This record gives sequence, C-alpha cells and structure tokens, in this order.
Amino acid sequence: MLSNPGNLSTIAKNCLHLHGLERFFTNVTFLNIGKHGFTNSALPFGHFLNNGISSGISSGSKTIDILVGKFNEYNSLSDYQYTNSPFTAGFAKAIAVTKNIGSRIKSSVSLSSFSESMAGIYDQQNQGVLRKMIVTTISDRLSIGEHGTMSLELSRSISIYHANQNAPDSNSVSLFQKLFTTNNLSGNTSISFQYSDELDREGLRYTLHFNKTANGITIQVILI
Repeated sequence: MLSNPGNLSTIAKNCLHLHGLERFFTNVTFLNIGKHGFTNSALPFGHFLNNGISSGISSGSKTIDILVGKFNEYNSLSDYQYTNSPFTAGFAKAIAVTKNIGSRIKSSVSLSSFSESMAGIYDQQNQGVLRKMIVTTISDRLSIGEHGTMSLELSRSISIYHANQNAPDSNSVSLFQKLFTTNNLSGNTSISFQYSDELDREGLRYTLHFNKTANGITIQVILI
C-alpha cells in the first residue's frame, strides 16, 4: 500500500458503495486551489506560480491535467534571473493529456494560453490585454534499465500584440493558424532533453540536461 498509494482508490471503488461525485473524486490525482506551484513539464510549466486552480484526473492509462488562474509573470522560480519583462499581470489556461504506453513510456501533449497586461505599472489604461500567447508541447519520457530515465520535450509558442485596446480582436483566430506555420520556426521553438541514471557501486546519481529556449542554450551536469 505504501509503495503504491494509487491502490487505495482501487480498493475504495471495489469495496465501497460510491456514487456520483464520490466515485469521481477517486480519480482525482491532485487538487490545488489558491496560490500554489504547478509543474507539468520542464518547458511551459516548470514550477509555474499560479493563483487559481489546478487539478489532475486519471482514468486507466490516461491522465488529464488542467490549470486556470492568474499570475504575476510567467517565469518560474528557476527563471528569476530573467525578470526584465514589462508584463506583470496575466491569466493562464492549460490542459495536458498524458498516456502511459506500457510500463516504461509516458507520452504527453499539452496546449496552454496566456493573456498578459501591464496592470499596476503605469495607470488604469494599461490594464487591458496587450499580449496573447499560445504554447503547445509534445513530450516523451522513457525508462531505461533499472534506474535510468530519458525525457525529450518539444515546445512552440506564438505571440500577438494588441496596439489598440478598442479594436476588435481580429487576431484570435489567426493565432492558431500561426502555430502550425514554419515562419520563425527556430526562434519560437524550444527543446529540452534530460537523462538521469545511477551508478550503484559509486552510490552516485547524475543528470545531464540540455535546454534550448529564447533565453539561449544551457547545458547542466548534476551529480548527487
């Protein structure tokens, strides 16, 4: 039971007479309300600081994670050295679907949107949405050997800016169209690769991490 807490929900379904919401909540893997950190993947949501709600629902080999909330900036806790963005307030929505393929492969597809403004910096006129972004991410995680794991993520983001707050939002439809074009493909596409494993004799765990984002390329080697 301690090694696999998920068995508790299975026992509850089989042994208890659950109906409606009671049975539904046995499929909820987590539920956060208020200010909290949210991590779904390394690129779009790595330690994302959310003020709203996030939840996960599991059904068989599939898991669905959802997020809705406000944020002060889209940088994560590990990105605070890049806090020169003029956008200080926004609203985020996201959904991610993960499927376990066998016991070693986990694949995920996510779609998220961000609406940002400069509310609180200048005056009330800047509280309207000035930038909208859509981010889509495909990721795969593979278990190798007894302790090794390898993950690869590919993410692309598209942004539009609103110069006239009173003009109709004519760019909302074209935002999805731009997501599937090849314009500036290298500039708005991010890649993350990570490999972790253990050396049993030395009692050492190591992680190799390669990250290519708009901020540049980073390579990390972590030894524990």
